[in-house]
Amino acid sequence: MRLTMIALFAATALTVLGCEGKPEMRPDPVEVKVSVRLPGGASAKDLNLTLVPQQNSLPGGGKLDASGALAAKVVPGKYIPYFDEGNAKFPAYAKIPESFKSPTADNAITIDGTQPVAIEVK
Repeated sequence: MRLTMIALFAATALTVLGCEGKPEMRPDPVEVKVSVRLPGGASAKDLNLTLVPQQNSLPGGGKLDASGALAAKVVPGKYIPYFDEGNAKFPAYAKIPESFKSPTADNAITIDGTQPVAIEVK
């Protein structure tokens, strides 16, 4: 009987302590307009831009339109934009410098959701 009471008390204590902390909540995603300028003014049409989060979030991005722009829903924060090798089939990919062909911290951008983001690829 005594052992059962101790086990019941321990299980109750662990349950209460385990549920005590608040789960980490992410802010709601915001729609952001992103524009990309390639070297020499080349068009970024059809390229897929990936936005890698530098915080606990999901990646974002999408396909750039004829003007080199896209609209994406992302959680505000810092992101690293890049163009992966899946874009190699598009002529504009040849104009992308190596520094934008993989996630590189030097290219980090901040998205706050209150203003458009312009990415100059150089």
